[in-house]
Amino acid sequence: MEIENLLKNLVEHFNAKISIGKDRNFVLAKVDKSSYVNVAEFLFKEGFRRLLTVSAIDWLSRNVIEIYFITYNHVMNVYVKVSTEISRDSPEIPSLSSIWENAAMHEREVWEQRF
Repeated sequence: MEIENLLKNLVEHFNAKISIGKDRNFVLAKVDKSSYVNVAEFLFKEGFRRLLTVSAIDWLSRNVIEIYFITYNHVMNVYVKVSTEISRDSPEIPSLSSIWENAAMHEREVWEQRF
């Protein structure tokens, strides 16, 4: 898949808000919480087999936690960071470990640092 098609699919199918790095090999996709796992499944099917990290940023002033993952496609030489926001009052989101096994380790680290 070409990067242009990847971006088109992220916008059209997942309503992602896209930013692209100047070298066109880093994509930031902001998605709704309900699309987070679906986007991960889509990227995996499109060759993004390497999960680099899952992490979180606690935005205290906004009462939200930004959850994100970064994945890499070596054929395309493209990194994608997918982020979403969840409420601090109900900090839950489905796991990515059914897609990438190593997600569980990263998710445990995020959970342990939650508050």
